[in-house]
Amino acid sequence: AALMGERGTLGSAGDPPPDEHAARYCRRLGDLGRYMRLDSAAADAVMLLRDASSARASATSSLFGVLNHCRSKMGERMLEQWLRQPLLDRAAIAKRHDIVGLLAGRASERAALRDGTLKGLPDLDRLSVALRQQNAKLIDIYRLYTFTTGSVPALLDGLRAVLAAAEGDSARTLREQIVAPLEEAKASFSGFDEMVETVLDLSQLPDVYIRPEYDEDLAGARAAPDDARDVASATPETPP
Repeated sequence: AALMGERGTLGSAGDPPPDEHAARYCRRLGDLGRYMRLDSAAADAVMLLRDASSARASATSSLFGVLNHCRSKMGERMLEQWLRQPLLDRAAIAKRHDIVGLLAGRASERAALRDGTLKGLPDLDRLSVALRQQNAKLIDIYRLYTFTTGSVPALLDGLRAVLAAAEGDSARTLREQIVAPLEEAKASFSGFDEMVETVLDLSQLPDVYIRPEYDEDLAGARAAPDDARDVASATPETPP
């Protein structure tokens, strides 16, 4: 069924892939044996997730609600996925425990990450969908820019502070699983950051505009709101 759905989206194997799908999808083998299979009846029996149909259900009426201290929508989605698909792979479980153990023992660094950097993260899942569908707005581009230039360096600083006082397998796991991928992402977005700083006029924040020098029509369109504001400010107020 999954392959038939893929064929319906991308076309048959004999057809050349459409340009809009080029370099957007890839096939990967997954190991379902790494996860416990939970059907809806089992999930309901252990109150895994909140009953959306019940108006009286409280935030702590489910395991998800009790565990959910996430600071972003992405974190909530990942927590729900982990609860729906519990790991059976002991090595992968041990790696998660190593990272949790490191952060659990460092309250100040954990609080700085939780109440600072993580709290202000943009919804990257939503942004990635908008970018893939080519309907992202300028403000979406700017939010991604603030993540790559602000949030990622702040996350790395906080995690490196944890690593500075850690050693052994736990420190190596944190570096391999989180710090190294973030460093790679930061480096890969350097061209994107330069493009945003070159193309977008960041002096007009919170409004986001393309620099008018890129197009004469843009220059005229950009000047219109300024002219309207000048006229409005020069018009004397009519007494009541």
